[in-house]
Amino acid sequence: MSSSSAAATTLPEAQTTDPVEVKALNSIFQQWNISAGSLWNISGEPCSGAATDRTGIEANPNFNPGIKCSCGTTNRSTCHITQLRVYAMNIRGVILKELADLTFLTFLMAGQRSFIPPVCQYCKALQRFPKPYLRVH
Repeated sequence: MSSSSAAATTLPEAQTTDPVEVKALNSIFQQWNISAGSLWNISGEPCSGAATDRTGIEANPNFNPGIKCSCGTTNRSTCHITQLRVYAMNIRGVILKELADLTFLTFLMAGQRSFIPPVCQYCKALQRFPKPYLRVH
């Protein structure tokens, strides 16, 4: 078979995080004055490495702050942030409207009495969380 008749093979495109979610995550971290840990990359592709493995975000105290993502299995797939942990990070402020842009978020662990009134100007966006998965102390 000649090289001209061989079918061209293409490598699958890398999965990328929804740009709206990346912008929201960066804004949240900036406003809460949080730096990403060494286990994941907030400035490049957040949904990579530890953010996409099977490790539980709640069980690993070293993954704080941390996110978990869900990525499709097909080429050109978009990843979505599904979990956010910013527990005991000395956050001062309110729960931010940018959380509403994390439309696939199903788990949020934040707090230790660090939010100030009004705690949640955008609580309507958080109503999608089942009670055990929203932990804001």
